[in-house]
Amino acid sequence: MFNPFIALIVGLTIVALLTLVFLRGKPFYNRLARSKTLSERIFIEDALKHLYDRNSHNTTASIDSVSGSLNISRNHAAQLLAQLERLKLIQTQNQNFQLTPAGTAYALRIIRIHRLWELYFANKTGFTEHEWHTRAEEIEHFTSKEEAELLASQMGNPAYDPHGAPIPTSEGKLPPKAGISLADLEMDSAARITNIEDEPDSVFTELIQAGLHPGMQVAVINRTPETVTLSANKQNIQITPIAAANVNVVPLVTEEECHDFENKLTDLKIGESGVVIHLSPACRGLQRKRLMDLGLIPGTEVEAAMNSAAGNPVAYNIRGALIALRSEQADYIHIRKMEKNDVS
Repeated sequence: MFNPFIALIVGLTIVALLTLVFLRGKPFYNRLARSKTLSERIFIEDALKHLYDRNSHNTTASIDSVSGSLNISRNHAAQLLAQLERLKLIQTQNQNFQLTPAGTAYALRIIRIHRLWELYFANKTGFTEHEWHTRAEEIEHFTSKEEAELLASQMGNPAYDPHGAPIPTSEGKLPPKAGISLADLEMDSAARITNIEDEPDSVFTELIQAGLHPGMQVAVINRTPETVTLSANKQNIQITPIAAANVNVVPLVTEEECHDFENKLTDLKIGESGVVIHLSPACRGLQRKRLMDLGLIPGTEVEAAMNSAAGNPVAYNIRGALIALRSEQADYIHIRKMEKNDVS
């Protein structure tokens, strides 16, 4: 049952936390972030996240890796790791730093908070994909476990973040991470993207610029030591093998699964009609809400009615109203083309 009091508390909590994000660079924020106790806790939490990532990928966590990840000196990294060991959050095994059960639980709590905020920024704001991560990095250290639970409750206790990464539960359990690495996908096999890693930033930037996103159907059509060529959205996309390794996919094996809904609204010629199948998962936040408010939801019939003088935007007949959409907006709308005898 909807409880207005709880909704008010959730709203006020989110507003208070978001204020910290928008105060970035202001004197109050700077003094708060520089306070000794908070600064130490931020380093501890960032180090735990780094160690969790290394441990979960079976790669070595070292003084150098912590120094590089947190952008601190080797001496500072060594002191930080010694502090984590004193707190019984890590242990050393063969020159490799491993999280203890307590360290793992702490790391998963911060990862949960981070991914919840990423999803909030993706769905509720106009921030770009790069900003979701950096804003979440800023606010995660100021968010208590109780505040995180309020945030999760408001969003319906989601299981995955906007990149497709699993969000740890409040008990520290991880939903299953589906699929295989795109780097391991067999040639000419169709697959759907389930997860895109948002770190390191340079690789994430490459994937975003290539137009890849969770939910997209792709196939590997060529592979060399320097590039992986994909077929997606009726075009060829080239990425580096390192970038391909940062993408998880689920192979599509049945004919029904492989059925391509990749016709877009921009594929309609003037006078042609289509039925909306879905909005691209890449369309989020205020942009997605606006398109849905225009009636662009699954099952809606749309007709390409009129070109502008420059060809962009195009006017579409949507539920009896002419709506002008730019090509970058229409590209988000996936459709099934209608034959003339299908048109109602």
